[in-house]
Order: sequence, then C-alpha cells, then structure tokens
Amino acid sequence: MLTLDESGKTLIFSPSEEASGGLVNTLPRVTRTTEKQDFARLLGGKLWTAARGESSSHGGHKIPIKRVFDPFNPASTGRSLIPTEHVGAVTPGTILSSHPGHVYLGHEEGFILICSLEESDYPRYIKVVKVSLSDVLCLEGVNDRLWAGGRNGMIAAYDMQCKRWVVRNCRTAHPGLPVVRLVVDYLGVQKGRLCVVSVGRDEAVRFWDGLLGLDWIDKELLKAENEYSTFRDVTAPTISRNRDSTRPDALTSSSDPSTQTFLSDALNSVESPDIIAFGFQEVIDLESRKMTAKNVLLGSKKKEDMGLSEKVEIVFFHGDMNYRIEARRDAIIAAVRAGDYASLIPHDQLVRELKYNRAFRLRGFSEDPLTFAPTYKYDPRSNEYDTSEKHRSPAWCDRFGGRGFRDGCDRCIIGGTKRMCRIIDLSLLLLGLR
Repeated sequence: MLTLDESGKTLIFSPSEEASGGLVNTLPRVTRTTEKQDFARLLGGKLWTAARGESSSHGGHKIPIKRVFDPFNPASTGRSLIPTEHVGAVTPGTILSSHPGHVYLGHEEGFILICSLEESDYPRYIKVVKVSLSDVLCLEGVNDRLWAGGRNGMIAAYDMQCKRWVVRNCRTAHPGLPVVRLVVDYLGVQKGRLCVVSVGRDEAVRFWDGLLGLDWIDKELLKAENEYSTFRDVTAPTISRNRDSTRPDALTSSSDPSTQTFLSDALNSVESPDIIAFGFQEVIDLESRKMTAKNVLLGSKKKEDMGLSEKVEIVFFHGDMNYRIEARRDAIIAAVRAGDYASLIPHDQLVRELKYNRAFRLRGFSEDPLTFAPTYKYDPRSNEYDTSEKHRSPAWCDRFGGRGFRDGCDRCIIGGTKRMCRIIDLSLLLLGLR
C-alpha cells in the first residue's frame, strides 16, 4: 500500500515475514516523489505521478512532465518522461489486459499517451494519439478495448488493433456533464456478464455492456453477409462547380457557351450513372456561421449530435475547400508548366493536415492522388492563371474525398480546368431477406 501527501512524502507499506496481522503492525518505508501531484497511480509495478506546475517547453507549448518511480526498489530515484508532442495535463491512466506491456495515459484536450513497459527497467514513450476534442477524464481497459470518458459526457470504446483507432461504441452517458469515473466490474464475469459503470457530475450512475454484445452480433452478421446479401457495382459522378463567384442561376442565364453547356457536358461524361452528386457554390449566405459545412457534417460541440459523417457508411466531400499551396507563385507556375505536380503535393495544406494533424476531423477520409493541374485561379475563359493585380497563386482549391468506399476512381476535366467531376465505382450492398 502506498500513500502520498502534497509535499511528495510517500509511505510504502509492505508486509514482512516477521509481522503478523497484515499491514497493521508494519512500519512504512519513507521516500520522496512529486510535490503537489495532480495525478498518481500505480501502473505496471511503477508509480506514475504528474503535477500541473511541472512542465517542459517544446515547440512553443508547455508539455506536462511525468515522473515514474519504482517504489519497491529503495535505490530507485525515479525518472522523467517527456513526450515530444503537445498534450494537455495528465488525467487518468490504465493498462489493458490484452496489452500488458503498454500504459495508456489520458490528457486534457483529448490526447492519449502510450508508453512501453518492455525492453527496459523504466517506461519508454511510444506515441500520442488524438481521440477527442473534449478532455479525456477517465480511462479503463476492458478486455481488448480502451474505454474513455470525456468532459462532454460521452463514453467511447476504442479498438486499437488498427493503425488508426476505431470507435466501436460511442454513447452520451451523462449529457453535457463530465464523466468523472469509469469502473469495471470484473467479478460480474462469474455471473455471465462484464459490466462497466460510469459516474457523472450529474450524480448519476449508469451501467454498460463491457463486452459490447451488439457490436459482436454485427461482426458475426458481417462474416455471413454473403449468405444473405448480393452486391453490384454502381457509378457515382460527383461534380464540383466553382467559377468566379457566380451563382447557380448563371448556368442558364450566362452568355458564355461553355457555361450553358456545362450541365449537359458533366452529366453526359458518365454513361448511365446510378448516383449523381453536384456541388454548387454561393447557395447559402457565406457570412452565416450556422450554415457551414463544419456544423452540418461534423456536428456541434454543444449538441449530442455526432455529426452527419459519423452516421452513414459512405461519405463524400467535394467542392471549393480553399486549401492553398504554401510556396512562391512563380515556383508553383513553373512546376505546373513542367507537369511536375509531385513536387507541389508536400506543400499542399490539405495533404499536410491529413498527414500530420492528429486532431483533423477529416483524417479518416482519403483522396485520390493529385495528378492534374491546380484548379485555382484562372482568368475567365482562359487557361492562364490569375493575371489580375492580385496575382493569386495557383492551388488545388476544388477537392474530392471520401470514406467507406473502395478505390476505383477516375477524374475527368470538363470545359478546361475550372470545373471537375469525379467518377467513383462503388460496391452497393443489396439486402435479400430470407
């Protein structure tokens, strides 16, 4: 048994062969650890501590320092563990029975730090994973899943077998109020159930199926889907029109022949399409903060709604995303004229966000390789990039991406490089009831 006080004084009670009555008649061994610790937990035979007052500067951010002690080794002085990436203050910590060699530490701002207990006497930093926009306040390992409770009242169960963690279950446990505690009732297994208990700031206690029985049923059904389902390929052209801030009614009222025939050209670019998705511009008030793609697709922090993209299996996004190429204008144009698009891709803002920003909400989406010239910004009715006084740099502002479909996509250019459509071959599931 270990006890700590604010001064860092730690008492270690260990049973001895001479003492009888357990720990009652045992004199504790005294050692020193972190002062005014906000987090202290015994994980993997080591004492992990952290204090908000202790931090290290890295990349302009303050990163909390974790100190790890071996309380069972009197000669141990403890070691510091400093991640190389930004994380918030340490909140909970846990170990999974299926991954006994790893320690998972939750942090504010939605980060989880993973450390290895193998290969050395002290833990080794592995990586940081961004799992939520809300603070992670409690963690528990349940079988091979990591359960996390957030400040927003949500509970999520993560499957870590994939490189990118998969949310197997997500529930609003305590609406609008923090989840302060998660407890696993392991003794319930003897009665045929594994229960996870959540305690919220609303003083409510709720019980959850730790085995995620419904998720298991879905997996079993998926194994047998060929027995009750058939598939056929469908073709879905997704079309984006973005030209000089013109409204959709210009498609019929414009005197420009290419504009008048754009719809016909785009719709006839694919033979017998099954699904057509068309992205217009300037349809809504661009000054309205409520009518934004972020709110519609990703939901709001204040609402229980998880966002449209979390509710459907197949999601496409396309249109004027306004991402730019972070390079000089003359260098971009020279690369385009040489057909060297590959040299520009590492400088594209969307490519960087998808690759490096762990908190990016579209990180689960994929995009085809950029093998065509930047679509922005041309002089009207020409193939020359902006020659106005603004001299805007070329960029891939018009983008196509998606999630949940198998690759098999072609891209075609209609009427020059100002408007584009993407042809996507999907596999459509047809349910057959027996």
